[in-house]
Amino acid sequence: MSYPILYFYGPRVFDENAEKTVQHIKDAGFTRMQAEIGDVAQKKRIIALAETYGLEVTVQDARIEQAKDNAGQRRELLAQVVADYKDCPNVVAYDFGDEPNAAAFETWGATSALLKQLDPAREVYVNLYPNYANAQQLGNGSYEEHLREFSETVKPEILSYDHYHFGGRGWKFQSIEGESDRDRFIRENAFSTKLGNKFFENLEQVRNESLRTGVPFMVIVLLAEHGNYRCLSEAEIRWEAFQCLAYGSNRISYFTYGNYLEDPNDNLWKNRNACVNYDNTRNRHWFDVRRVNEDLQVLGSYLQGKANTGVFHWGECKDKLVSFYEPGGDISKIQSQAGLTLGFFAGGEILLANKDYETVNHTELTLVNDKHLEIYDKHSAEWYAILPKINTIDVFPFVLAPGDAELIRIR
Repeated sequence: MSYPILYFYGPRVFDENAEKTVQHIKDAGFTRMQAEIGDVAQKKRIIALAETYGLEVTVQDARIEQAKDNAGQRRELLAQVVADYKDCPNVVAYDFGDEPNAAAFETWGATSALLKQLDPAREVYVNLYPNYANAQQLGNGSYEEHLREFSETVKPEILSYDHYHFGGRGWKFQSIEGESDRDRFIRENAFSTKLGNKFFENLEQVRNESLRTGVPFMVIVLLAEHGNYRCLSEAEIRWEAFQCLAYGSNRISYFTYGNYLEDPNDNLWKNRNACVNYDNTRNRHWFDVRRVNEDLQVLGSYLQGKANTGVFHWGECKDKLVSFYEPGGDISKIQSQAGLTLGFFAGGEILLANKDYETVNHTELTLVNDKHLEIYDKHSAEWYAILPKINTIDVFPFVLAPGDAELIRIR
């Protein structure tokens, strides 16, 4: 079973080179793309191309938004959407909306329930705010309250949220006359300097809600440089993906695959360095993401269907809610040059994720009772044994590349 790898906001142009555009999405390691531009006929052309490359599709259709706002025509509008895509077997989800305020939950819940009634086989997908959104954005007093009310009112099939961890681009916030509160708050978040200790807290909050409800979760992580979010290195992209996987994220999505605008006068967001430019030429990040996705697919596929039974941190972590690992059981001691995130899975596997995205992390595990260590090779997808450190029988050394992770098991 493949590990779902998605993106938010795709190519803007599907011209005579549309097939190559879709092939590039596939070659970068994505398993699902979006049909989000054009009319139904144009979207179905994109969907058909995606099918030839084995890609699933999430459909974005303006009639879904209209149905939320028009209770009298809601069933008719949604029935039209379902009818238009009923013969598209690779359409697996409807994009239902992004970052709703709690005041919208009741309407969104009723509308999504009706869409699900009309098309039970397809997912109704909603993405939520991160935990650095303010109370006015959330419409709740706390982020946990927001998650709980969303789960109980909208009844999602997956808990999705976005969290963009890496600031520091050095841009200054500019006010815009006539801008809505929602848009201003989003931009203020992007320019905030107080996001650094919330990434793991957000994972803890959503993972806890996922465990409470039994609903899987996914994370949309930063890719494109925009606002005050900086241009990421491959190691930073890798760090985002594997920290989320250690927490048991059932999918990963990137913001964004395509650049927003080709506008030299855009001084507000300056969206740059997504996977592809507006004309679909590839950027460095396309190649970075392809390499990350190759490894993510191997480890994610192996862990698909295995429950995440615990997540612990080794070394300093200032985020709230996290738990710290205390050696015990088969591991009597950990020596590590940098922090680690340890994700435990039901098959006995442990995903060890390097919390340092700048330097190599040399790590040693001391095991008890003549146990030995195995690592799952990300290239061959096979387990191999690690030899103990010279002159020892119980200390097992290995190396974590910057931002990288290794899947291990103790035998």
